[in-house]
Amino acid sequence: MPDYKTHILIGFGSMVIILVLISLILSILHINPIIFCSRFDKYLFYPEISFSCFQNIIILFIIVGIYSILPDLDIKTSKIFNLILSIGLISIIILSYFTYIIYSILIAVVLLLISTMKHRGHMHSIFFMIIFSIPLLYLGIYVAIIGAIAYLSHLFADDEVKLI
Repeated sequence: MPDYKTHILIGFGSMVIILVLISLILSILHINPIIFCSRFDKYLFYPEISFSCFQNIIILFIIVGIYSILPDLDIKTSKIFNLILSIGLISIIILSYFTYIIYSILIAVVLLLISTMKHRGHMHSIFFMIIFSIPLLYLGIYVAIIGAIAYLSHLFADDEVKLI
């Protein structure tokens, strides 16, 4: 099975393919195709969220890097599990300090649920791909699509694609 580095490389390859396809579709529809530095944020991100070209690329690399290894969140020794666990525990401490106990409890429950999942179970499903891609809609539809494709690339690389 591929390791996390291979999953990230496959995710980046998928991102390039998707960006080329989006550019082709937009040009067929007679909309200026997206090029990295020419009005990239106009098509990729919502107009209210304005980033420079370099920031767009960095954000996409971070999203693709995370989403291409996100299905391995159910492995207790994976990089993404340790990252999410660390962020979650720091969030619990900070939120508890500011008396946001409900949010702290919610994060603790989510971390507990993640730690009880079996490998290649629900995390390797289309359902979880959609659930994890929904927050990316805040940045824009194409960002959510790229995140979903990066997640899906992991599932195909593992040859484990489930509906739920």
